[in-house]
Amino acid sequence: MRDPRTSVAHVIGIGGLGKTALATWAAIRAYESNQFDFIVSCTAKDRELTASGIAGLKPEVTSFESLLNAVCDTLQFPEYKQGKLDEREDAVRNMLRDSNGLLFVDNLETVDDLRIIRFLDTLPVGVRALVTSRRLTVKFAVYPVTLGPMNAAETCSFVRSLQSLSSCSYVSQFRDDQILRIGEACNHIPLAMRWMISKSKSASAALKEVDATISLGMHGEELLEFSFRRVFEQMVQNERTVLEVLSLFAQPQPSEVLLVGSALKLPELQDALSTLIEDAIVVKHFNQGLNDECYTVLAITRSFIYSELVKNGGREQTIRVRLRDYFEARDIKNEDDRIVVRSIRQSAGKNDSALLDLAESARRRGDLASAEDLLKQAISRNPRNWRAYRSLAELQRHEFKRPGEALRLYEQAAANSPKDRIERAKLYREWGILLRDSGQTDAVDQAASKLEEAHELNSRDWVTVTALAQIYDRRGASAKVIELCEPLKREVYGKTKEKMLPLLLKAYQRSGEVVAVAEIRALLGQ
Repeated sequence: MRDPRTSVAHVIGIGGLGKTALATWAAIRAYESNQFDFIVSCTAKDRELTASGIAGLKPEVTSFESLLNAVCDTLQFPEYKQGKLDEREDAVRNMLRDSNGLLFVDNLETVDDLRIIRFLDTLPVGVRALVTSRRLTVKFAVYPVTLGPMNAAETCSFVRSLQSLSSCSYVSQFRDDQILRIGEACNHIPLAMRWMISKSKSASAALKEVDATISLGMHGEELLEFSFRRVFEQMVQNERTVLEVLSLFAQPQPSEVLLVGSALKLPELQDALSTLIEDAIVVKHFNQGLNDECYTVLAITRSFIYSELVKNGGREQTIRVRLRDYFEARDIKNEDDRIVVRSIRQSAGKNDSALLDLAESARRRGDLASAEDLLKQAISRNPRNWRAYRSLAELQRHEFKRPGEALRLYEQAAANSPKDRIERAKLYREWGILLRDSGQTDAVDQAASKLEEAHELNSRDWVTVTALAQIYDRRGASAKVIELCEPLKREVYGKTKEKMLPLLLKAYQRSGEVVAVAEIRALLGQ
């Protein structure tokens, strides 16, 4: 990457050798040493395996567009992303010229847009690229770094490093010659060794697996696919289901997408992901935009899983229909509501509203633990999400009967309360009612304060007026009760009427207003 005669450092090798790990290490070292003024990182996108068929989920973009957009975002010129593709390319080339920047492009073998290859072959002077792929794709001013299998010392070091994992703790029982035997069976490919050891669960089982594998005489990609097939066949159904959903996406996905596509309960999904991550099948990425973890699979495993999925009758279509129906909000009956919910769900990659929607679905079907976990995840993703605090407070209040925790959450919701007057009024109304019934020493005074604020924001909310009138009635403030309830006496009905009008009747009786008392009695049918 420091060679002045080259523009592209190209890491090449079969799957599972650690190309991405090595290149990422090099990029981080370059960043820490200030070798470049900026680093743009992106993963080449395999459009064949994107979520095509999930109508309206997200607009499709090519790898080339993704690369250009990533440069614009990193260099803080988002306005160039709106132009035509040719104009955008010219603008990016001008930005990169003599910039002392680095482009890190991972998994270049998945590219189906040759323009990104052409772009890397004709990089402007003054910018470098770091590329990984299974074969040499960039041809000009390139320094190829061919990554081969590990040597004996590396194999022993790598395998012994796995003993810290719960599924590989038995590694401490191996002698060096036994570890090298495992390396020989796996062509010294680190990913194949990891899969064999995590699948075997014991030293004796691993050594038996070694002999069986060596007898087959497989090498390279064929061996890696065979190794994964053996792991895949021993997976429980929940783990397979999660992998099937992930095989439809080339980019890391948040947990709500996996939850919908797999139709698992949240604890089941979390258990499956935990196992798959430890076994090096699923890779976890932190998404800064979401402030949360997203999940993906390696390209080689995705290809295998997807090929298995399409063999399995209508299994792929079943998953896609689940995702399509969810993102199109087809479970929402009201057409106007469906438009709103569809907009929220399809922006799941940009905000946390989908988590709230999933939490409400879990609550409706009685899965309260999942609802609580999803709401906590929404808060973790966005600590200023007042809706998540309010929903979690209501869950604690009505389902778990934890008023103290509900009060704490309402306080958090109020600290991040919305600008919309009606929404804020509802928030303070429920907070006030909860305070009123909390049994705290100053509960009535605190409740009155919140309800008065709610009333000021929305003076025609019957529930707020009734709750506040009840407090004034306890204090004997008849004039306040009359002032609140009189404007609404002919508008209320149902339970609100049954609660509000008796309060107004009592206030008029205390005030000695005979005509008004008769009028309210007539409204009550007395």
